[in-house]
Amino acid sequence: MKNPNDQNTIFIESRTKTYSNSIYDVYIDDICDNYGNGVKGYVSVEARVTRSDLVTGVCVLPYQEDTYGLINVFRHPLGRSSYEAVKGHVELGETLVKSARRELLEESGFDCNHERLRKIGVVAPEGGLFKGRTALFLADVGDLHQTDRSIEVGHCDFTFFQASEIEQMIKAMSIEDATTVVVLLRALKNIE
Repeated sequence: MKNPNDQNTIFIESRTKTYSNSIYDVYIDDICDNYGNGVKGYVSVEARVTRSDLVTGVCVLPYQEDTYGLINVFRHPLGRSSYEAVKGHVELGETLVKSARRELLEESGFDCNHERLRKIGVVAPEGGLFKGRTALFLADVGDLHQTDRSIEVGHCDFTFFQASEIEQMIKAMSIEDATTVVVLLRALKNIE
C-alpha cells in the first residue's frame, strides 16, 4: 500500500515539441511516476523566458486608497469577458520590478516607480499544465496621473472597484481568473 506521505516523482519517458511561438513552447509528454502510473500524451506548456525560481510572469494590482483597478478582458478560449488584474510575461533580461512597471504602464496607463510597488507573493496559475509561476505585486497609484494605455486584443475598460464590489463580482463570476482572485485575496486580507 502506498504511503500518502511518500514523495512521488514524475519522469518524462518521451517528449515532443508540438508548437512554439515567441512566448511559449508546447510539448506532448509520455510520463510515469515511481509507482508505475503513467499518462501518454500529457500536454505541457513552458514559457520561453523562465527564471530559476520558475517565475515567468507578473500580476500587478493597482490601488487608490481603498479601491482596486481591474481590466475587463474578453478571453477567447472561454468565450466571455471577466475583470482581471494587470498581467504579463517577464521579458528576457528584465527584473520582476521592471516587468511589473512595464505591464502596469501598458495595461493601465499608470507609471509608478519601484518604491510604489510591493511584491506580495507568487502563484502557480495552472501547475498541471503550465511550468511557471506568476509574481504578485501591489502598485500604489493613488496620486499618479493616468496616461493612455495600450489596448491589447480583448482588453476593454479599466475601472477601480471598492472591496465590497469585488467580493460581489467574484461571487457573480465576473472575476474568475485564478491569478486575479489570489492577488485580490492577498491584497484585501493583507497577506504577504
